[in-house]
Amino acid sequence: MRKRGANFRGKVLGARGWRAEMVRKAQESLRAETIAQALLSSRHGERLDRDQIVKLAVGARSALEEVRVGRGAEGGVGWVVNAANLAVLLCEIGLGQDQIDVARSAQDALVRMINRYAELGRWVLDGQGYTACVAMLDLHEGQLESEDLTDAMLMRALVECERRQREGQVLECAEV
Repeated sequence: MRKRGANFRGKVLGARGWRAEMVRKAQESLRAETIAQALLSSRHGERLDRDQIVKLAVGARSALEEVRVGRGAEGGVGWVVNAANLAVLLCEIGLGQDQIDVARSAQDALVRMINRYAELGRWVLDGQGYTACVAMLDLHEGQLESEDLTDAMLMRALVECERRQREGQVLECAEV
């Protein structure tokens, strides 16, 4: 076994331990910045304005593009994961109910990506998964721009998302 220097502070992990450690780090990062937190902090009791919607859309789309080109980061992936969760919940509440399969397809693709991350150490979507995520982001942006979206609906979806995350019922890295 190779001798480690005096400054070595890491753990010696086997193959399984290494993957578990990567997943743990991903979970911590994804929880740090969520789209739900961004929405809550931007609300101030008012409707989302066009600039706020654009900022959220650009954040999620930029993160997805980073994954597409092979430079995906854990924090950015969290934006896409949370957009998918929120899109499903808004569909369930009644905003785009006929398109819930679009959001669920993206969630399935993200689960596959999370599993690949545990195996490869990189965020990688397959072509079908990338297409599903783009369609989900289109749906989600439409939901956020909708005149039918009320503060009560958004708050209900955000509270439900938090509850389901605590119970392990929505997509997050813990599902690996």
